[in-house]
Amino acid sequence: MDFKRLSDEVKILIHNHCGIILSTAHEMHVESFLKNRVEELETNNASYLNMLNEKPQELDLLINEACINETYFFREERSFDALASNFLSEIKERNLLVWSAACSTGEEAISLLAFLENAGRRVSITASDIDSSALEKFKAGKYGHNSLRSDGAKYHGLLNSYGKLEAGGFTASDSVYEKISIKKINLMNTASYPFITESLDFIFVKNVFIYFSEDSRKKILKAMWSILKDSGYIFLSISEIAGIDCPELFQKVSYKDVYALKKIPRFASESKRNAVDVTEEKKLSGEEQSLIQQAAEQTRATMKQDSENAPVFRREIYDFVDRINALLDKGWYDDCIKLIDGFTFHGHEAEFGLFYRGFIHYRKEEYDKADEYFAKANLLNGKFWPSVLMRGYSSWKTGRIKEATALFYAGIDLLKESANNRKLWYNFMAKEFSTEYFIELCEKMVLMLEKRTN
Repeated sequence: MDFKRLSDEVKILIHNHCGIILSTAHEMHVESFLKNRVEELETNNASYLNMLNEKPQELDLLINEACINETYFFREERSFDALASNFLSEIKERNLLVWSAACSTGEEAISLLAFLENAGRRVSITASDIDSSALEKFKAGKYGHNSLRSDGAKYHGLLNSYGKLEAGGFTASDSVYEKISIKKINLMNTASYPFITESLDFIFVKNVFIYFSEDSRKKILKAMWSILKDSGYIFLSISEIAGIDCPELFQKVSYKDVYALKKIPRFASESKRNAVDVTEEKKLSGEEQSLIQQAAEQTRATMKQDSENAPVFRREIYDFVDRINALLDKGWYDDCIKLIDGFTFHGHEAEFGLFYRGFIHYRKEEYDKADEYFAKANLLNGKFWPSVLMRGYSSWKTGRIKEATALFYAGIDLLKESANNRKLWYNFMAKEFSTEYFIELCEKMVLMLEKRTN
């Protein structure tokens, strides 16, 4: 295989894997990496291409080279001005959930944390990138002078509360990483997004879509639409906004020179929202609504147990959850199954294996199969609220609206009970979120479902 063919094959591989279309200048950079890497490994072009297809760690190295990591603190300063004067005022809740969706080495995520907390908001930030080398630099938390530029300088003082700010750079404190969850996410793998439906207030994905095709942009935006709250925004750079065209999902808005996509709240067809279309459902009669309430009460009754009998988990379960969540983040479902199959669950712990088997099917949009496993987990442990919530989502996705409503009602009761009894709180399964967050989520789902059936 000659080098030109290797280069062409690699460009296709990169695009298929993560959606990136290399610019001419960056194409030369990747070609230089390819030549050096083939020589370093003492192999040939054909063997190296096979290696890329067979070894994920080698593909990771290539993808790292394909990424352009140009970022700095409070980049596009005017965006933060507009955030304070315009966008924040529309969101009344004090708690914010934010996704820095292409965080690179982390300057954007840290800037958002400092800015939003200074504005009086409590914030939980997920920062993600596909470039594993950039994420390692983020975790190291050491930034040079290039991360502190004149654009953004008016806000640099906010960093003093989050580490050591000096003329030559900035070193982040450990407290930063308690509030920012760092994850490796391939934006094209939309099934791997680690967010619950309608949970995010803001998504920042600036200077990313310029490297994607129109079809890739639409796929990603469709997935982002479903995880944004009705009041949510996606922030883009001025160079990207003209190339975005999703009028059925987003309204383009601007404040001076700052551009964003505002979610259009609408319960649309499955092709638009990847959800069940219930727009044609008839209005429920009083008798049917009564049945919903009865189903909810029956579910609550079957789950009512003595809280003193709540389980205490082994350290191994905590490790299992951390490991499988890391695999789920990467979309490595076969590895998840191997982990479940190879893990020894003791007694009441079996619900974890069933739950995660269901969650894998849910990620793959196999909702009926997912519901089967969630139901089994729930039968083993009536207090296991994660399975109740996911049964609610599976029922909603498959059009069983009455059942979904009852399950979300039951979830509210279980979560309130968990808040008063730490033994019942499966906090280690969703470290970034509070009991109150999940209760609010259930309440919003109940309101939405009842609106659609009235």
